[in-house]
Amino acid sequence: MTDRLLAVGHSTCERHGYEVTDPGKPWLPSRLAEPTSHTTPFVSGATTSRVAVEPLTRDELTPTVLVSRLRNNRGNERFSLFVVEDVAAARTIRTVLHDPPLVAAEDADGRRTFYAGPDRVPLAGGGYAAVRTDSDEASLIWREEGDGDAPSLLLVDTGAAATADRSGVDGAVVASLDGVDGLCRPDTAAFPYSYARDPTDKRFRISTGTGRTVGVYDGVAAMRANAYVPVPMPLVPEHVFDGIGSVRDEWAVLVVDDTDEDDPTASTVVTADGVVDL
Repeated sequence: MTDRLLAVGHSTCERHGYEVTDPGKPWLPSRLAEPTSHTTPFVSGATTSRVAVEPLTRDELTPTVLVSRLRNNRGNERFSLFVVEDVAAARTIRTVLHDPPLVAAEDADGRRTFYAGPDRVPLAGGGYAAVRTDSDEASLIWREEGDGDAPSLLLVDTGAAATADRSGVDGAVVASLDGVDGLCRPDTAAFPYSYARDPTDKRFRISTGTGRTVGVYDGVAAMRANAYVPVPMPLVPEHVFDGIGSVRDEWAVLVVDDTDEDDPTASTVVTADGVVDL
């Protein structure tokens, strides 16, 4: 399927007047499309003219993969043209990158719920944040709470029973920070537990917020087996995109399910504005 996605992306770019090349470098996109005097951009407000063709399989339609591709292309002045199997896949990308990007949910007061990223939360005192829970790591959700322009940031274990003093939260609050900027190396005491690798025996030591060691493990898998779970770093738009609140003009998605072997060009594109027939 990836070969077909790439072929459709290549042909569609050529139909739009781009000159398409294969960089042949593993750290670059599979195809780069340079504009010519006859180019018709995929998004009229695009801030960059060079296009990176990015075929994505269904397994790659995750916030982490999308952020990685988009951020890398932004940093190298490339527009991201994702190529997917069908409109449903394209709408998944739009859900993640639409305004505001990377926000899993937003309530009427503008308080956000974030997607979890691949990184962990490093602590000011060394090591990384952890919690103890019988829930899956996916049950650990970062969400904003409070009024005004600087809401607090809560880490909620949605697989646990709600705490008595947080009746409005669906789950147990296990950590609270002073907003999203509090993620920059917070104090160790802000979390129930922390973990760090001992430089002597290379094993992980679990400590409480006050510094008391409560367990020693050979690795993260052993920690998880005893219900100690690393805290995921949330994907916060203003952190990921260097203060930029919108990336709506920096990507588009081609859909291949309306192409055929004789004319491998896509006639449907999904942008931040929705589905557009080319």
